Amino acid sequence: KANQYTEALALNQKILTLLEAENNPRQIAAIYNNIGFDYNSLKDYDESIEYFLEASKISKKNKLKGLDAIYTNIAIAYQNSGNAQKSLDYLQLALRNIPFSEKQKRLETENLISSLYFYEDDLYNAQQYNGSVINSGVAKQHPELLSEGYLIAARIHEGLYEFEQA
Repeated sequence: KANQYTEALALNQKILTLLEAENNPRQIAAIYNNIGFDYNSLKDYDESIEYFLEASKISKKNKLKGLDAIYTNIAIAYQNSGNAQKSLDYLQLALRNIPFSEKQKRLETENLISSLYFYEDDLYNAQQYNGSVINSGVAKQHPELLSEGYLIAARIHEGLYEFEQA
């Protein structure tokens, strides 16, 4: 599988060279994001973050859509590299860039934030985000998200020694 990502990386880098000559910011940002994904898959998180950051810079400068997804990718790369705080910072930034009309995407991002807070033993913030996830999951009748939300809630209550609520 690593071979596939190495091949994809080489192809994406060739495409980037061609696109830079055309000066198409949307496509260039997409290729930077793809290269970041390739590096992340190859476990080269520092390179991955550099490419994702460049994609975010281009997207922000040109007011392109999808900045929230790039911020989420940066968060994942930081989490993979062991930097939970930077990961949380970028997930928060992603959440701020998701329109309120995109409720499902906001809910999924809140779920990621809740889980990350939980795994970092910040049970207070985990509980805050998780409550929102559960409330939205009930309202939307989203069984998969509710299952994840209730599992995290039980673990939070266990961590707070609130065994009856767990």
